[in-house]
Amino acid sequence: MKILLTVVRFDNLSGSVIHVAEMAKYFYDKGYHVSVVTLVKDEKIINMLSEDKFDVFFYKDLDLSVYYDLVIAYHFPILPSLIYDGLKFNKVINGILSVYANLEVPLFFSDKIDLFPVVSYECRDYLIDQHNIPSEKIVYLPNFITKDYMNLKKMVNSDIKKIAVISNHIPSEVLNLTKYLRDINIEFIGSGNNIKLVNEGFIKEFDLIISIGKTVQYCLGLGVPIYEYDFFGGCGYITLNNFEVEEYYNFSGRASGRKLLAEDLANEILTGYLNACNERINLREIALERFFIKDGLERLLSHIDEIPATDIVVTPDDRKLYLQNIELCAILGSSNSIYFVKNNSLFIKYLVKYLTALIPVKKWRKYIRNKILKKRGAL
Repeated sequence: MKILLTVVRFDNLSGSVIHVAEMAKYFYDKGYHVSVVTLVKDEKIINMLSEDKFDVFFYKDLDLSVYYDLVIAYHFPILPSLIYDGLKFNKVINGILSVYANLEVPLFFSDKIDLFPVVSYECRDYLIDQHNIPSEKIVYLPNFITKDYMNLKKMVNSDIKKIAVISNHIPSEVLNLTKYLRDINIEFIGSGNNIKLVNEGFIKEFDLIISIGKTVQYCLGLGVPIYEYDFFGGCGYITLNNFEVEEYYNFSGRASGRKLLAEDLANEILTGYLNACNERINLREIALERFFIKDGLERLLSHIDEIPATDIVVTPDDRKLYLQNIELCAILGSSNSIYFVKNNSLFIKYLVKYLTALIPVKKWRKYIRNKILKKRGAL
């Protein structure tokens, strides 16, 4: 079987990149030929994640003479252009990893898609309520616990000596924990800090992890206490009492949206640690039952066996719209903030201003904005 996965960028260690890489490696190990197509790629990241088990192509370089038995499409701008250009395939499914990132909206031909794997029950209900996707077309495919994250950490310290904060968007109150936990070694991992691939050995070095999303499943599988908190806020320690509601929201912090001051965070971390250690074995058992990659992807493949071939037509106007999105994605590298770019100069100006706001140097920010707007004919 030949499988093609799409992801908007493959140049960082974000959740969507790692999710696609984990799927690709699992399919390779089953004997399938796997390729990934993207808009932005980095060879260092590819070498770090692929283990020579799959190829990553820039979307213009994909060999369109290859016939794919299955296309698993994440992030909407890529696939329509490939189909228009002649991509050959049997079945297409549309994966959804978030309800907040605009690149995660269903493909415009969603009525032609018969299967939507979603990373959370929140995503499931979003597709049903906001996009009228029938529930029978949706399958729950949560973030995975791979084989690498199934080896239990045998011993935990009775008190906290080392904490890792793993995030690409660390809120200020978490950064300020160093002021209140002076006797604890706190390491910050992610965008803007020490960027590294988080793996089993790294997580086991710490007594506690502060993070959201995929990292929660990893910690649960290893039996390492996990404190859920990030830019949405969060519930704090994952416990037997809050597990179900936090799973619904993909352990994102959105279930409660609770935000604390740094001093209150520090106190809660210290006072709740013992209970987290006591519950880690029971939490691990639940997590392995729900998130083991083999169970999730074999369930997905069984659903795929039952759906018919996918018949999709992309018009020139459709392609033009999606190509505009591809250009902006490639220039700005944004996986969160791009929606349909319409032929409206005010819309484009607003969008570009918003997307470039995080460029730190004013001169660079102005230069990049003008360059994009001239290219789009909106200046």
